[in-house]
Amino acid sequence: MAGLIKIKNNIGSELAITHADNKPAKSIIGSDIAVAVDTINDFPLGASDGDTVIVRDLNRGGTFIYDSTEVANDNQGTNFNGWIRQYSGAVSVKWFGATNNSADVYTTTKAFQNAFSLGKNIYIPSEDFYINDTLNVTSNMTITAYGSTINWTGVNTIPMFKIVAPAENISFCGGYFLGESSAWIQSIGVKFDPTSVADYARYIIEDVRVSGALILIDAQKAARFKMDRVQSYTANGIHNFGKIVEMKISNSVIFGSTNGTGTYGIRDEAYPGAAATSYPEGSHIANCTIDNFDNTIDLIDIFTFTITNSWIGGYNSANDFPINIRKGNTSHCREITINGCTIYGGILFESNPSGVMYNANIVDNTFLNCNSASIQLNNNAHFVKIDGNRFETPIGIGNLFAVLIGDNVGDVDVINNTVDNNYTKIFQAIGTTSGANINVCNNYSDIVNPVYSPRPINLRHTGIANRLEYVPLTGSPTSGIDFTGTLTSNFAKGEQVLLNIALNYTSSNSGILEVILPAGLISPNGAGWSAQFVYIDATTVSKILPISIPLYAANDILGGVISLKNYNVGSAVSAVYHAYMALTRI
Repeated sequence: MAGLIKIKNNIGSELAITHADNKPAKSIIGSDIAVAVDTINDFPLGASDGDTVIVRDLNRGGTFIYDSTEVANDNQGTNFNGWIRQYSGAVSVKWFGATNNSADVYTTTKAFQNAFSLGKNIYIPSEDFYINDTLNVTSNMTITAYGSTINWTGVNTIPMFKIVAPAENISFCGGYFLGESSAWIQSIGVKFDPTSVADYARYIIEDVRVSGALILIDAQKAARFKMDRVQSYTANGIHNFGKIVEMKISNSVIFGSTNGTGTYGIRDEAYPGAAATSYPEGSHIANCTIDNFDNTIDLIDIFTFTITNSWIGGYNSANDFPINIRKGNTSHCREITINGCTIYGGILFESNPSGVMYNANIVDNTFLNCNSASIQLNNNAHFVKIDGNRFETPIGIGNLFAVLIGDNVGDVDVINNTVDNNYTKIFQAIGTTSGANINVCNNYSDIVNPVYSPRPINLRHTGIANRLEYVPLTGSPTSGIDFTGTLTSNFAKGEQVLLNIALNYTSSNSGILEVILPAGLISPNGAGWSAQFVYIDATTVSKILPISIPLYAANDILGGVISLKNYNVGSAVSAVYHAYMALTRI
């Protein structure tokens, strides 16, 4: 008889003893008798409970102990009609018959499904695998796939992975997932208005690459997930549809594969038929690149949204706004922070019902390559702070606005921004309905006439926009001083303005000049006076009178008339030339 040799499994652990000629031999392992066979098809017949078999197959081998109570079960991986695999740790898909041969796609898909059906941690070795049907993921599963490539060959109407609540403690770690499934991960909560933790699908994704899927993550009804160090190249990015709570994405690249009309990178929205509170409750993104979509960031309903230190780009030339902010199915699209990002294009706040409060902070970003407006607030948008941003764009684009607002837009701060000279305006308002409390202050640019507003705004230290207008005062210089000038500028409540008047007069008489102001512009005389009085000294040789009067707007002022009249007509002072008036914000 040939000598005995040791049998080892595929990780080098000693399993059993067999003859060198590979004929089965009995060996003591602990207190059990083991029989060594070549494949899973060689399990002996007539086994008794406790019998042990060593399978030497490098892919599907292992130690098996017979349990007659399991004889009716066979999952082709851990239970073969009563032969129970002895293992600890993760389950390998290769135990179930998965191969790296694309011709074995049905066998490999079944192997994956059988492995996943155990609800245990899954190990996918560093090889290529081909599947064509959905893999269901349940609670307490970690799918480890570092170095492996999973190729999808199925239809594009079903997802590669599906998570159905209640589901928690799920992790995806490593791997490259390739192919056009409807979504790489689809998670479905119990209902749109969850009332307990059990209503949610909760999972973590790390160190993953995904390419070809129609949607990266399709989160429905109720979910909570975290994504770190993920690279994706898919038609759409992440769709949060329902009560998606505290989504966190960091250090990742979400890049559009088709850049088609209607595609999105991040979309947050509530289900129209659900309760009014079924909106996403928090999306937080940091240190990411999200690019090459039509609507890169599409916020329809959201309780709070933050994105920091990220690149946000678009593609579709018909849509100049890769960031789209609107109020959709619920009353919530607010608490929005975009900070420290580079934005290739602009931000659009869509028209909404009157008085929508976005509570948005657009702070310390750089805007590049705008084709119309870098930040556009359409009708009725309220509570937006635009602070410390840099606006840059190529020359020769056309009419460009750093900030453009529509009717009834209010509670807006445009402060401390820097705008390059290729823009037409730092700030432009459209329409005449005031939303009140618009502050345009401390912005830097060399743009000539950088601000236009047909309604009152609080404007200070913005480029050279302190000069409001330079207006000739018309009248008859031969009948005493009696001039009138019509203002086209508007003033917001609380603004301070310096009125400068240059007057060339001729008279041997001294007199008092009355400067009559529009209602609400308060002169140093106080609120009880409608005019400021200026003494004209006839003994002045030059006969040139410069007048500077500080004014304060007690309320919003929409244009108006400023008149210069002789207060004591009997000693009227006559002007030789027309007078001129200039207004400058203080």
